[in-house]
Amino acid sequence: MALPSPLYLSTQNTFETAVQHHQHGDYSGAEALYRAVLETAPGHPLANAYLGVLLCQTGRTAEGVAFLETAHMLDPDDAETLINLGNACRIASLIDRSLETLKRAVRLAPLESSAWANLGASLVLAGRSHSAVAHLRKAVELDPANLGARSDLLLTMLYDPEASKDAEREAAEFGKLFAPVPPVRPDRRLRTIAFLSGHFGNHPVGFFLEGLLRTIDRSRYRVVALVNQTAADAQTQCLRALFDEWFPVASLDDDALEALTRQVDVDALIDLEGHTAKQRVTALSRRLAPLQVNWLGFSGTSGLPFHDLLIGDPTVTPAREDARAVERVARLPRSFVTVPFGRLPAPRVIPPVSQNGLVTFGSFANVAKLSEETVALWARILHAVPGSRLLLKSAALGNPGVAADVVHRFAEHHVHGSRIAVRGLIECRDEHLEAYCDVDVALDTVPYTGATTTVEALAMGVPVVTLEGARYSARMSASLLRTAGLEDWVAQTPDEYVAKAVALAREAAANGLDRLGLRARLEASPLADLDGFARAFEAALETAWEGTPSA
Repeated sequence: MALPSPLYLSTQNTFETAVQHHQHGDYSGAEALYRAVLETAPGHPLANAYLGVLLCQTGRTAEGVAFLETAHMLDPDDAETLINLGNACRIASLIDRSLETLKRAVRLAPLESSAWANLGASLVLAGRSHSAVAHLRKAVELDPANLGARSDLLLTMLYDPEASKDAEREAAEFGKLFAPVPPVRPDRRLRTIAFLSGHFGNHPVGFFLEGLLRTIDRSRYRVVALVNQTAADAQTQCLRALFDEWFPVASLDDDALEALTRQVDVDALIDLEGHTAKQRVTALSRRLAPLQVNWLGFSGTSGLPFHDLLIGDPTVTPAREDARAVERVARLPRSFVTVPFGRLPAPRVIPPVSQNGLVTFGSFANVAKLSEETVALWARILHAVPGSRLLLKSAALGNPGVAADVVHRFAEHHVHGSRIAVRGLIECRDEHLEAYCDVDVALDTVPYTGATTTVEALAMGVPVVTLEGARYSARMSASLLRTAGLEDWVAQTPDEYVAKAVALAREAAANGLDRLGLRARLEASPLADLDGFARAFEAALETAWEGTPSA
C-alpha cells in the first residue's frame, strides 16, 4: 500500500486545524485555512462543504451556496452536504431548490433527524405548514435530543390551524426537558437590561424594538445588545447607535455567553428569539440573568421554565388565560408593541380601485402563514366581490414552484389564476412599503396573524381585516387594531371576517378610502405613544424585579 504523500498529509492537517478553529468560533481563522486547503486541493469535498457552511453562518449565503453546490457535485451521495445545501438554499430564499435537495437527503438518510427537520423548515416557508409539522415531528421522533427541531416544531405549529390548538401543551412538554434554575436577584435596583437577538436589522424584531430603544430612560437603565448574528444592514447600524454597548455573541458557545453576561452584570435579559431561528435556548437554560423575559420574537408562551416573564397586553394575553402561559404575564395597558410611524413613508392619496376600476385585496405576509383556512377564506371574499383580485407579496414567492403552488391552491377553490398576482422580495424597505399603493384592502392571515404587515398596511393607509383567534399569535392584529381605535375591522367569526372585507371593498369602490386620514389617526393613537409604552415596559420589568427573590 502506498503511503499518503506529504502534500496530502499537509493539506489534511490544515483542514483539520480549520475545523477546530471553526468549532471554537474563530470564523476568520477557519475561513483562511479552508481557503488555503482549496488553493492546493480545489476538489476537496469537505473543505468546500465546511467553507460553504461557514460563509452562511457569517451572512454570505449566496457564496456559501456556491461552495456547497461544488461539494455536492464532488460527492453527490453525501447526505450531510445535501442537508447543509438545502438549509443554505432556504436561508437564501431559494425554496424550490431547498425542497428538492432536502427531499433527496431524506431519501438518502431516512433515519437522519436533521434531514427531516430541515425539510420541515423549508415546507413551512413554502406555505405547507401541515406537512411541515409532520416532518418536524418525525425529526423529533428520530432524535428527541434535537432541540433545534423541537423549537422549530413549536414555531411551525402556530401556522397550522389544527396543530396550533396544542401549541401551549407542546411548549410546556418541551420545557420539562430543562431543570429550572430559580432566579435570585442581587440586592440592588434594576440597572442593566440586555436584549438578545439574531435579528437586529431589517426584521420585525428590529422594527418594533427601535421605538423602545429611543425612549427608554437612560438615566435609570444601561441598555446592551447581545447580538447573535454576523450580517448587518442599515437598520442594524441604526439600532447599534441606540445601545449603550454592543456585544457580538454569534460565535460564542454557551460557556462563553454565560461568562459574558456575568461580566456585563446583566439584571434583566429580554429574549427576542424564543423558538425562532437564532434562539439560544440551551444558554438561557443556565440562567444568564436574574430576570429573563420572553418578548417579541416568539408569539406566545415559550413553555420554558427559565423565562420568568411574558410581555403581553389585554388582547393577546387576556387575564382569564394566564394559566396557559408557563411564564408570569406582564400585561401592558395598551399593546404589546409600539410603532415609530415617523420612520415610515407617507401613503399615496389615490387608491388603486379609482385608477383601474378593480378592487385589489392584498397580503404581504410570509407564505408560511397561508394556511388552508386562510386560502379558503380569501377565496370566499374573491367570489363575493366579482372582478376583484388578490396581490400577494413575499420573499418565497420569488420561487416559481412556490408561486405556482400558491396559485394552484386558490384554483382548488375555483379562483382563476388570473385573479392572483404574486411578487417576490423587495429589498429596499421604502419600495416594499410603496407596494401597498397597489392594495385597496389588506387581508390578515389565520391562525397566525400579522404584526409588522398589519402595521405597515395601516401606516400606508390601507385598512386591514383580521379574524381574532384563540391564542397570542392569533390576536396580534386584533391588539394593534384595538389600540389604534379600529375595532370595527376585528372579526370574531369567519363569516364576519368575509363580510367586513366585502364591505370595505364596496366602500373603496364607491367612495374611496381616506388613506391620509387613516395614517393621521394612527399617529394620534396610543399605538404611536413611544414614551407611554416605554414607561409601561419599564414598570413591568420593575414589578417583576421586585418580585424576584433576592440573595
